[in-house]
Amino acid sequence: MCGGNAVLIVPAVVNKNTTHQEAWDRSIEVIKKAIPHAAQKGQHILIENVWNNFLYDPKGDDNQSAEILKKYIDEINSPWVRS
Repeated sequence: MCGGNAVLIVPAVVNKNTTHQEAWDRSIEVIKKAIPHAAQKGQHILIENVWNNFLYDPKGDDNQSAEILKKYIDEINSPWVRS
């Protein structure tokens, strides 16, 4: 056991086979299933927003807000999920 108090995840990827809405719905469903275990172990689930076409506008410029990420975390609605 290494210790720590969080696990960092990339929740989804949007590509030609997965729409943004599909990625959103599936990842939230799975994360919500993991929350009780994370809480029991005292481990936060941290969302990493990387260049995976999810939680940002891939056609947008470098001046984007975190509003989509905020809505995503708000929908999960758990103190155990952060970014």
